[in-house]
Amino acid sequence: MERNVKLAEKAYKIANVRYKEGDGTQLEVKNAAVELSVAKTNRIKAIHDYAVAQARLDNILGKLNPNYVSFVKKYLEK
Repeated sequence: MERNVKLAEKAYKIANVRYKEGDGTQLEVKNAAVELSVAKTNRIKAIHDYAVAQARLDNILGKLNPNYVSFVKKYLEK
């Protein structure tokens, strides 16, 4: 996932340079910005999905950290 973000950042920088030099279009810059946002969102979603899966596994195995349980309960009460 981190690799995708780095590639999207590089593509965004290239699109900006091309646009500033007159070789690219605003559409290319906007598309690169969207792709960068998508890559960042996908990275965050993957981290979230991993954390949820780990918590579920820990719960099934009876290893769920009591501090985590109290944190989640407090968060859900808000």
